Amino acid sequence: MKKIIRTSFTQIFGTTNELLTKENPDMNQVRTNIQVLEQKMKNNSQLNQRYLNLLFDQDPEDVDFDSEMAKMDEDMCKFSALKMKVETQVNLSVLKYSQIEFRKFGSDIRD
Repeated sequence: MKKIIRTSFTQIFGTTNELLTKENPDMNQVRTNIQVLEQKMKNNSQLNQRYLNLLFDQDPEDVDFDSEMAKMDEDMCKFSALKMKVETQVNLSVLKYSQIEFRKFGSDIRD
């Protein structure tokens, strides 16, 4: 089950990253993917906690805790970096389209 969730996370992560490389990405799709990834991270976190509990019950010499923790940390770092990238891109697009043009004042009182 753990492998299935990680594979799904990796696929959606790759798709979202690919969308962001386009000149005009579909930001609705990007936001949707981020929400799905957030849910997958929550599910993965719960599953990882159960998995670690099972590992603690085993003989410590048979389990490589470092590699398991490294995989978990890697997914969290990837997700955080992607989320910041999306937030930056959203902020840039808002700045790009939010320029206001003021009316120029003529010497007429009605202006």
